[in-house]
Amino acid sequence: MESKSGLGLAPLAVVPQWQRHGAGAELVRAGLATCADAGGEFVVVLGVPSYYCRFGFQKASLLGIENEYGVDDEFMIAPLRAESLTPGLAKYASEFANVSTPH
Repeated sequence: MESKSGLGLAPLAVVPQWQRHGAGAELVRAGLATCADAGGEFVVVLGVPSYYCRFGFQKASLLGIENEYGVDDEFMIAPLRAESLTPGLAKYASEFANVSTPH
């Protein structure tokens, strides 16, 4: 099975006094541009769907792409090259192995 080149956009946080001023949106846009410039084929994120959909993220499982963390709605993908997406398991780098998601 061929490995695809994807990148994870994480973590993203904005201190409360700068929330709702566009700082988070600029960080997401800059992150996506950096991932595209780096040659990534797609970007994954674990986050709030209502926030990330406006940047082109969609529920990854709808495209047959699963994750190691057992989440569904919050695991989203933004294709940078749509033709590169194939169903399978998106695996995070080993540095993420000790990270848990809140339930």
